[in-house]
Amino acid sequence: MGEAVQRRFSVMTAVVAALGLTATLSGCGGESGSGDVTLKLVAADYG
Repeated sequence: MGEAVQRRFSVMTAVVAALGLTATLSGCGGESGSGDVTLKLVAADYG
């Protein structure tokens, strides 16, 4: 694969992972609310 294709694949993988985490974490909250939530995403780029 070319470098541009690998980079695009890495970005898409990170986006899918972030959306999956968001969907999972949104199910954990209740009506009570616990304040602000900060999500941090770490993605490795071996290019």
